Amino acid sequence: MKKILLSLLLLVTACSAAPTNQPTPTPTVVKVYATPATQAWQTNLFDCAAKQSVALTLTEPGSADILLRMGEPHNLSMPAFQLGWDEVVVVVNKSHSFGHLQTEQAAELFTGEISNWSQVNPAETGAVQVWVFAAGDDAQQVFAKTLAGKPVVSSARLAAGPEEMLQAIANDPHAVGILPRRWETGNVSDVYVAASAPVLAVTPSEPQGVIKDLLACLQG
Repeated sequence: MKKILLSLLLLVTACSAAPTNQPTPTPTVVKVYATPATQAWQTNLFDCAAKQSVALTLTEPGSADILLRMGEPHNLSMPAFQLGWDEVVVVVNKSHSFGHLQTEQAAELFTGEISNWSQVNPAETGAVQVWVFAAGDDAQQVFAKTLAGKPVVSSARLAAGPEEMLQAIANDPHAVGILPRRWETGNVSDVYVAASAPVLAVTPSEPQGVIKDLLACLQG
């Protein structure tokens, strides 16, 4: 009897120790792209993906399953879902002593009709240095409506993204530029709200499955 019990115990131990050999589930991969203006929402998207065990990979705009951008593009033909709102604000160096700009002043600074800070405030001096984003940038497109069709002054410098814009304005007391509100920090002062625009998630087709779940999480 002892031999039989010992044999049964060894059999149970061997069975319990045997490897299950079950494959680890492969996470769903979703390709995403966020414009520089919408980096804050990209962070939220990664948080949503972590909750749902979805792997996100950064890609180019044309191949993205989810594209985040500020403002509605021209001739939008793909599904788009609003995640929230953001503002494009005019920012200056914190050394300036004036308050907020008038609408005409804000536009004329960027078109070159105001070229010296004394035209804004007699207590200020120095030539105005304008900073903008490239024409194709979504935040720049939102801001362009403020200029009522007039071109940006030819001496304007181009910032590659919000981080470079922040640094340029913070380092130059004569500089003026634009930023999405969510990018504004204590290093600059906003002096005019140029426009408000929706933040959109654009998908190449009607979202299904995990993509639909991610968008629901972002909107929540």
